[in-house]
Amino acid sequence: NWSTGKVPSSANTVTIPVADGETVFTASSALAFGAVKVIGVGSATFPANVSMTSFEIAPYVTAKFAAVPGVADGGIKGAGMLVLDPGDGNTVSMTKSNTGFAGKTVIASGTVKYGDGTSFGPVGGSAKILVKSGATLDQAGMALYESNKKKPEVTLEADATLASSAKLGDNKAGVVTDLVLEGNAMVYAPENSRAAMSYHFNTSQPTIKLGTNTLEKTGAGEFFISWAKIDGTGTFHVKEGTVQVTHGSGGGKGASDATIRI
Repeated sequence: NWSTGKVPSSANTVTIPVADGETVFTASSALAFGAVKVIGVGSATFPANVSMTSFEIAPYVTAKFAAVPGVADGGIKGAGMLVLDPGDGNTVSMTKSNTGFAGKTVIASGTVKYGDGTSFGPVGGSAKILVKSGATLDQAGMALYESNKKKPEVTLEADATLASSAKLGDNKAGVVTDLVLEGNAMVYAPENSRAAMSYHFNTSQPTIKLGTNTLEKTGAGEFFISWAKIDGTGTFHVKEGTVQVTHGSGGGKGASDATIRI
């Protein structure tokens, strides 16, 4: 715990090692940080109601962000960089109500799961999430129309994955998303699950921006696309499972140049 006036500034990088099950730090009111890096192995509870220049987590098997008691708008705040680097084979699960966060999120390794539509900023905001090569963004926790007014832009590097472990009957994974490919990437939905891109009412139309790359649908589950268009000259390859399209797909400049392969 840092007292007032002793919180690290943006000129500092503070590294905090933690053991399994430890609470990294707690706060009874909002704090502003500089660059903080948390390292360790196991599970831990991370801070909430925090503004930061940058915040990095690496690596954790299970991790969560804790709300601050008595603070209405708990969660991560500020416009800094949030780097989630749990390590290959490990998972970080985001919590809800990070509505004060307006920064960019980088998923550097492992799997990062949504808690709900406010995991990466406010509903109605425009979160930017970069998924690095070999890493996965899991839509589990998203209700089908929970993020009607939220349009995060998810960029997939080569060999990155947009996935969902949410079950079809749970009405999950309906995040409204612009999906941008910087290389050949994947959408993965295991059996009886659904990954999704959906438009609803007053939000702008989501777009799969293929460029010249290939987006490969894998897994026996479903990729649900509502009102989305496909841009670019690349290929959308339905290798496994089902792609369900409602209200049409395509449209927009360059969309007719894309190839759909089944």
